[in-house]
Amino acid sequence: MYIGLGVVLLVTLFYFKSLTDKIQYDNSVDLELPITTPNDTIQNDNVVNVLIKEDLSIYVDSIKRDIKDLEGILINRAVNDSLTIVLGAEKSVPVSNIIDVMTVANKHKFKTILAVKPEM
Repeated sequence: MYIGLGVVLLVTLFYFKSLTDKIQYDNSVDLELPITTPNDTIQNDNVVNVLIKEDLSIYVDSIKRDIKDLEGILINRAVNDSLTIVLGAEKSVPVSNIIDVMTVANKHKFKTILAVKPEM
């Protein structure tokens, strides 16, 4: 009797394992984290700085832009479908607003660098 229960338990475990292997997690955003030092510079001519302020206004290279126009602006700035976005956000900006910009970048396969201010 115990052998039969053990077999049933093993079959059930393998069944659930096979189900979880088929689940795809497509709701993620790729974030590459390079190893850098404060003295490193970006060696790319095709860089766009995007800053999200505390009031959720967005600046592209220090020019205030509307969030609805951001995707078109980034596409126009891309050279040969290549663009590096340096994304900065003030401390109180909700993560969802940062993810919105990263989703646009990921959709077009633009590289994204999350800029942080080092604590002194």
